[in-house]
Amino acid sequence: MATSTNNTNSFNLSGFVAVNANIRNFEKNSVARFPLSISRTETNGDETTRKSALVNCECWRKSEEASTFELLKKGKLVQVSGFIRPEEWTSEDGTKHSRIVFVATSVSELSTEKKTDGKKPAKGKTSKKKAA
Repeated sequence: MATSTNNTNSFNLSGFVAVNANIRNFEKNSVARFPLSISRTETNGDETTRKSALVNCECWRKSEEASTFELLKKGKLVQVSGFIRPEEWTSEDGTKHSRIVFVATSVSELSTEKKTDGKKPAKGKTSKKKAA
């Protein structure tokens, strides 16, 4: 599968890691796959509702940099940036399938502390993919 470094389909999401990342280690690279719970509050007159969804994300690192996956634990509030990769495949019975995967090139921990002095809470650890 060919990959492109010039992606116009970028994203920037924040949400909670829904379950601990599933991490697979290969000879030179490692991948973490995890669902990110994102939500939005909508107001219609006096009624306020919260809409939520799970977004499938994956994050690749060179094996020696896989320690950055420590951020991807259930319940962590993170900000994820990257690109969207469409996938298509045909199952053995001939059924065509497709999905989109949010490929994270940067993951940052966000603070869940409330503002008390008018300043933004400090951001936590950051993991950014190094340019090849």
